[in-house]
Amino acid sequence: MKLTINAQSAIVATSIAALEAFKTACPDIKPSMTLGHSLGEYCAMYCAGVMSLETTMKAIQKRSELMDDATKTTKGTMAAILGSTIDDINKSIEEASDIGLVQVANYNDPTQVVITGEIDAVNKACELIKEKGAKRVVPLAVSGGFHSQLMNSAKDGFIQFVETLELNNASIPVIT
Repeated sequence: MKLTINAQSAIVATSIAALEAFKTACPDIKPSMTLGHSLGEYCAMYCAGVMSLETTMKAIQKRSELMDDATKTTKGTMAAILGSTIDDINKSIEEASDIGLVQVANYNDPTQVVITGEIDAVNKACELIKEKGAKRVVPLAVSGGFHSQLMNSAKDGFIQFVETLELNNASIPVIT
């Protein structure tokens, strides 16, 4: 299992290092927009000049600390569902909700949905989804039920923290 408190900073640092290496190797190529999902939004904002390197890393450190704290009070997990219908996923989530929180985290594409929530409820939903004919159900190696209500305490703390950050207007569009 990957601890979010370590993984987030490592992923962002690696992504920014790759971006800077690319900019050095290909100085004539300039992005016309950036995009990112979840953690990737911070790299996108860095690329667009919204945040300096210091501000980006400060934000990620705080974000990961708050999310790590949230995982200590509520144990959660996530799973990718491949080759199932949204209807079957929703019905399975509804049934599994009897034993705990489970919800859709991401609609990645029409054939892949990620679910998240409390461990027992996610596991039950996965069983039900498999029974309904999903091609694959892949438990994700994460340390919490991210993109769920289990992260509300992290969200609330992060909102207050972000108000202290120095943010600039984006030099190019940022899609999140």
